[in-house]
Amino acid sequence: MTLRESAKWATVPGFEGIYVVSTEGTVLRMTARNQNGVFERTHPRPLKWKYSLGYPSVRLTDSPRDKSFLVHKLVKNTFDGPTPAGMEIAHIDGVKTNPRLDNLKFATPVENYQDRTTHGTSQEGERNPIYRLTESQVRDIRRRLILGETITKVADSFGVGTSCIANIKHKRTHKYE
Repeated sequence: MTLRESAKWATVPGFEGIYVVSTEGTVLRMTARNQNGVFERTHPRPLKWKYSLGYPSVRLTDSPRDKSFLVHKLVKNTFDGPTPAGMEIAHIDGVKTNPRLDNLKFATPVENYQDRTTHGTSQEGERNPIYRLTESQVRDIRRRLILGETITKVADSFGVGTSCIANIKHKRTHKYE
């Protein structure tokens, strides 16, 4: 998060006179509240990024509002207008921490999913944090079921529930192969 000469700046919609954002993803607070509760112009202060599901976010405050925004959405919506209905904001390079305007595009959910697959950032199979089994374990489970082992015995040996093994058997989950 650096202040670059080449960056273009714009006022954040809904926070006019308080915040500006650059095409590079830097968000500046332009005013601060004095002791009487009145906003006064101060030295611009860059906001520090926090992270929400791997995406940089910032918290914008204005008396009655106090809300967190994902930086990539703030950048794209400030410079290119609101996200069209049925569209999402996608990262062209697949890097969540790159909120530069030239790296963002409006995309349908299907296009965004295809991009994640292309970039290798899709969370399918073993990459999904909720999956407890590897692909080789799933192949072993299917082999053991074909050889006649019971669902209960296989489930116990892998430390998962019988519904997990039944879903693998009927290819409701782990659909590869």
